[in-house]
Amino acid sequence: MKSIKTALILCFCLLATSADVRNARIVEGEISLEGQFSFAVAFFYQKAGVTNQCGGSLINERWILTAAHCVYESESFSIYLGTNDLQNLGSKGMVINATTYIAHPEYNSVTLANNLGLIQLPKLVTFNDRIQSIQLPSKTLNTGENAIVVGWGATKDADPLPIPSNILSHVALTTISNTACMRVYGSIIRDTMVCASGQGNHGICRGDSGGGLVQTDADGNYVHVAVASFYGRECENNYPSGFTRTYEYLDWIKNVTSSQTEDDNDNNSASSDSNLLLIITFTTIVSLKLNQ
Repeated sequence: MKSIKTALILCFCLLATSADVRNARIVEGEISLEGQFSFAVAFFYQKAGVTNQCGGSLINERWILTAAHCVYESESFSIYLGTNDLQNLGSKGMVINATTYIAHPEYNSVTLANNLGLIQLPKLVTFNDRIQSIQLPSKTLNTGENAIVVGWGATKDADPLPIPSNILSHVALTTISNTACMRVYGSIIRDTMVCASGQGNHGICRGDSGGGLVQTDADGNYVHVAVASFYGRECENNYPSGFTRTYEYLDWIKNVTSSQTEDDNDNNSASSDSNLLLIITFTTIVSLKLNQ
């Protein structure tokens, strides 16, 4: 029994070091309605000449929350907002190219610890009924809670690799205890992670990584509670899906996004001061010429 468990853990670790597999399935899910998850984004990232797909969540007009392995050492991002169909943007969908990201400073690419990242958009996006931000949680997740994961990941296994979908899907999951998750994945599981039941083949797959695990509050608004991080040996199995908890990283998220906003404000202020100086200088020159 011990050797079987070790083999499972080793298999997971080997998978976790592969960028393709880590691009963690909306398997056995439902196709989402247009605007149903207006915070959800898909993006393609370029790294060492290879393009892969991930998901993310818009948390304000400038920032996307995703998985660290989707951004770490990446060169650029093509980000799809306001659409469920990556091949048909519709009247309100858009693609924004970005190059600025921040991975959590303690992210571990082997154990997937602190698997959280942020992408900064080059400009503020304008919200509409298809593009909205999602609020962050006010409490941590407990065992036995229901949640929904959304993404454009593969919907079934394929050889050699599952192919991500062009259509947004979602599936309901139930969180399990970390003790139960450790029985599958071993000591790699830590308090900042949460696993959700994969019974009935429900879970995430290649292309879903970085997407949001969400719940609804008392007013029916979506709340971001975790980031899709990893899955088991195959998509269509009963292994639980693994996520990085959002609540445990609120301080880091707020520090990164607020400090960058302050930098932007400083730059805007400097630009305004420069424009004011130009106006004053121009006025002075005109005044001098008129007084000559």
